[in-house]
Amino acid sequence: MMKSLYDSLIRLDETDSTNAEALRRASNLSGDFAVTAEYQSAGRGRMGRSFASPKGSGLYISVLERRELSPELTARVAVSVSKAIESVCGLFCDIKWPNDIQYDGKKLCGILCERAPSVDAAAVVIGIGINLSQSEEDFGELKDIATSLKLCGKDVDKEALTKALLDELDLMLSGAGKDEYLSYYRAHSNCIEKSIYLISGNKKIPAYAAGISDDFELIVRLEDGSEKRISTGEISLRFRG
Repeated sequence: MMKSLYDSLIRLDETDSTNAEALRRASNLSGDFAVTAEYQSAGRGRMGRSFASPKGSGLYISVLERRELSPELTARVAVSVSKAIESVCGLFCDIKWPNDIQYDGKKLCGILCERAPSVDAAAVVIGIGINLSQSEEDFGELKDIATSLKLCGKDVDKEALTKALLDELDLMLSGAGKDEYLSYYRAHSNCIEKSIYLISGNKKIPAYAAGISDDFELIVRLEDGSEKRISTGEISLRFRG
């Protein structure tokens, strides 16, 4: 029987980044494993951004998985995180394409999935940061776009959430049915049938989010009427509320 991610969990008080820590340990460990830390001194987010990781205020965890990175994997991870929060906290979250977890229009969790070429050709690191107990003051200038489970009215058992999250990831990585994940991803998307911007550097390209393809791509319709599918990138809603 394969070891579960929860049973393989490496617990640290501090590290620079749990993704970086998982990469450093990957060559000396066989199979899949997870790393968590109470504090990250150099946490990383999508698009090269930093991810604030105050000590004791969040769940910071990374999983090293021996498989290829794909839009489907990225989406499945978002679904797994959302399901774990739902099961432990009773909170029904939205997914901002491709994989931010939001509640009431504010970011609750960031996810960074990246290839691990230094390990082998088929390895990916899945980094997850869930805001647990921050106050509005803790977020500072980000208070209008970020939130925590505490601000959502949920006092969470961190260990219970850790186990639920890793159990969901175990289930997802075992190859659980695609249709269930696709249906959940579509149902929880906060951008479908809405006006959006496709963000490319400093450019914002107006578009309409028509749907999610069967391959977990975002189907967008541009102002000239043309339609395309995108698998990576960033978007924002043109109209909030």
